[in-house]
Amino acid sequence: MTSTTPAPEVRDKTWLPYLLMILWVGMISAPIIESDTYRYTALTLVGLGYFFFRENYRLLKGDYFAYLCIAWGVYAFLRFAYGVFVLDEKGTSEWLYVFPIFFPGLGIALYSSRRYVFPAISLFMAIALTALLLSTDYSGILAGERTFPLFHNNPIHSAIGCGLIIIGAFYWMLEAGETGRLAGWKKHVILATGLLTIALGLFNIYGAKSKGVWLALIFTVVVMAATSFLHQHRRYLIPLLIGALTLLAIGLYTVQDNIEEFAGPTYDAAVNLSENALQAPSIEGAMRSAIDAPETPDSMRERLELWSNALELITTAPLFGHGNDWLRLWRQTTYGGTRYVLLHNGYLEILVRHGFFGLTLLGISIVISWRRLREAYRRRVISHSTLMCAYVLTVFFMVTLFSNSNNRLALGESFFMVMAAAVFAISFLSKTSAEASGNRT
Repeated sequence: MTSTTPAPEVRDKTWLPYLLMILWVGMISAPIIESDTYRYTALTLVGLGYFFFRENYRLLKGDYFAYLCIAWGVYAFLRFAYGVFVLDEKGTSEWLYVFPIFFPGLGIALYSSRRYVFPAISLFMAIALTALLLSTDYSGILAGERTFPLFHNNPIHSAIGCGLIIIGAFYWMLEAGETGRLAGWKKHVILATGLLTIALGLFNIYGAKSKGVWLALIFTVVVMAATSFLHQHRRYLIPLLIGALTLLAIGLYTVQDNIEEFAGPTYDAAVNLSENALQAPSIEGAMRSAIDAPETPDSMRERLELWSNALELITTAPLFGHGNDWLRLWRQTTYGGTRYVLLHNGYLEILVRHGFFGLTLLGISIVISWRRLREAYRRRVISHSTLMCAYVLTVFFMVTLFSNSNNRLALGESFFMVMAAAVFAISFLSKTSAEASGNRT
């Protein structure tokens, strides 16, 4: 985002910029370490934003998207309270649906500290590279074993974290080039850090053996390549992309036997399920046939049981979902004895709790965000790299939701909070830019 002169409060307090940088690193730390750090830093940033940059809250006036986020947060909180005190069911991971109430305040904090965003991301990239170098199981990955880097609870979470870091590193380098930061010694440091981070991230995603992340990353890489051809520095990017894709193709060819061994049975079962779905009288019937089939891999069978239970609940309350009460009703479903209540599909998580009403609001929010980012780029408030980074990160994350409940993880909660903060901050920057243009005329 465009840098401007810092507010008087920042100039008067030399420690504040450093604190803001550290807090934003904490906000985006979930891809490296799975913890609740982002929750505490979010509350701290909202508090600092109100205390030091209160005059910027005028930017919320008349912002219907801010009102929508706050209204949804209040609605989700009241529904949660009703479930706890009336239905005596607290559910699980219900608080994440209340978080939108903080989105506008985080946007104010990010807008007010926008000068320090690139330094904060640079610090994050240095930490991410160090974490990858220290945590990568090189021998295990080369031996074809399932490993996971960084500091997460399981390989799937690690693979998603690596994917987010890879995308961030790619556009961090492009942003540096687009804004003139690739000069002198910084050029070599930024390029070396970014390229090594991407290489290690891809290496570890292969090692994590997460099929859903593999598919999401392949789809995302196609989007990244396509959008990069529109970049103003495309004459430098095209050879780089061709080289990177060539190396990736060589790497995939080299390990194809291991990939086939790990993903082959799941792929075959998915094909059979798709064929049965076209022939069976209902999708539920096709899923039950796949669950009963002995050739279905255990991991896929467990997910199909979870999805079958979710569909049972959705059909009984499709519009507004079951709120907290879904967990009690879950125990009465066909496969209510499953080991997990994590549905391994983020969209089903929303539908079970808040129905198509909740899913529709998510879709509306994404469309509003996309339009605001596009408008800011049209006004030249943000760079092409920033625009594409926001788009591609969203594409990657939303695709991963089809096979994992990432919105219930620290990765998902922090992703939505940071992306929402960015959309609001960019909106405020676009608004102030328009006001300044109007004053000049």
